[in-house]
Amino acid sequence: MSNHSASRRLGRGASALAGSAALLFAAACGSSGESAAPPTVTETGDPVTATSTDPALASTSETSEPTATTTVTQSSSTQPSTNADGIPVPAPERRCQAAQLQITALDGDSGAGSTFHELEFRNVSQTECQMAGYPGVSALDSEGGEQIGAPAGRSEEQAQLLTLGSGDTATATLRVVNMGEGGSPLDDCEPAAASGLNVFSPGLEESIYVRMQDFHACTGDVEFMTVSPVRA
Repeated sequence: MSNHSASRRLGRGASALAGSAALLFAAACGSSGESAAPPTVTETGDPVTATSTDPALASTSETSEPTATTTVTQSSSTQPSTNADGIPVPAPERRCQAAQLQITALDGDSGAGSTFHELEFRNVSQTECQMAGYPGVSALDSEGGEQIGAPAGRSEEQAQLLTLGSGDTATATLRVVNMGEGGSPLDDCEPAAASGLNVFSPGLEESIYVRMQDFHACTGDVEFMTVSPVRA
């Protein structure tokens, strides 16, 4: 065999060996069953902030609007309330009650056919109280007895609100037309002896009996007494 023929045979053998090696490498890669990891891609850009519409997930760092608070202050008036006649009216819980008062008829002066008695209202309790307006006055034939004639009318004077501390007094003037057993200057007045007065403190329905000496009243409907509002 020539040298040239031997060289060709060696070349073909090397090629065959190279091809077999390539086939073996491809088979090994295919039989492993593992896929290569995909390449990692890193993206850069502006950050994205997620916003939730759920109130429970809302940020606690948000500042809410302050709640407006309205304070109502009621101012008390220094002027007392008045009734339809313009007379001051004490608050019921402060009004002087009959049990707190002692009423006395002081000796009066006479003039112009009348006698003027001062009715004194004394607060004998330990509690301060108030009164205002006109007392109610009528004549009685005896203590707890029958009324004689008409009750006292009212003078035209301005009433004021009085506050009586313990031991304090207020007065009201009672004008009584002079009369006696012999008669009266008033028409249609028939005098009758009276033992005393039935006195209602202003605004009260409970009366106090005040004994009088040598006192006469007109029977019938004629007005023979006039009383003023209480005053200090």
